[in-house]
Amino acid sequence: MKSDEKQISELINAKGIETIRVVFVDQHGILRGKTIVSSAIKSAFENGVKVPSTLLLKDTSHRTAFPIWSSVKEVSGVTFNGANDVILRPNPKRFYPIPWSPHSAFILCSVEDRNGNEISISSDAILSAATKALKEAGYVAIFGLEVEFQIFRMIDECLSHEKAVMPPTPVKTENLTHGHQYLTEAKYSEVEEVLDELRRMSEKLGLEPQTVEIEMGPSQFEFTFAAADPQTQAERFVLFRTMVKEVCYRRGLHASFMPKPALPNAAANGWHLHQSLLTTSGNPAFVPNEEHMLSNEAKGWIAGLLENAEACC
Repeated sequence: MKSDEKQISELINAKGIETIRVVFVDQHGILRGKTIVSSAIKSAFENGVKVPSTLLLKDTSHRTAFPIWSSVKEVSGVTFNGANDVILRPNPKRFYPIPWSPHSAFILCSVEDRNGNEISISSDAILSAATKALKEAGYVAIFGLEVEFQIFRMIDECLSHEKAVMPPTPVKTENLTHGHQYLTEAKYSEVEEVLDELRRMSEKLGLEPQTVEIEMGPSQFEFTFAAADPQTQAERFVLFRTMVKEVCYRRGLHASFMPKPALPNAAANGWHLHQSLLTTSGNPAFVPNEEHMLSNEAKGWIAGLLENAEACC
């Protein structure tokens, strides 16, 4: 066993961790995978954990988006035949004890085929390839992250058998705050207890939250995070959203990060990704010269965002 894998095994024993959620980030930012018992972590490090390849082909309603049973399907150069397995390869550097479930932990994984080759269409592989290409071009990206979301009180979970359709019947909710009182202290005080818990859980996960804010919309809030590299910010967002949803559910609440919940008077949620580019020597690449408002790098970066905007939706 490698030294970092050994350290994780020792941490599991020291913290009394019983279960480990072996997960990867799908194309929608959803964590998917299996929960293993702690004694199985050695095997997971050595052999990986098998999951159906269809997990890479889900839409946002959790349906498989391609007809995998009718023929061999190729997606972006990767062949899918039925529900054949892919391998989740746990990364010991991405191990997170879960503060709201102290007997359990997340370990994030890369996704490989059965020959040990990384699946090129996995979110992890796409981001790694992009950051590698940027570094080879002589640059490093630094991002700032701001996340808006709503927290509603659940008044009906809609768990009756008749409502267990696909996709399932949405839960029925009501607001925690009236809204339209942006950054108002009195509104913060009304929901301080739940926001404090989310802030503490964020800190224990190592997400480095900076501010906790009352947003404009009814029941709408915002967390901001310290600036970091793209991989760190992507991981922070996924872990933050997962944490908020799971912690809120345990309180009888429902958290939504939808761009615009289909509810009366609901506000749109922003995901603000502030972007800076540095040279590998640490100099800001977007700083203009005396003649222009933007550097050539800044113009090219903006052009790339515009060119790829549709593909990001």
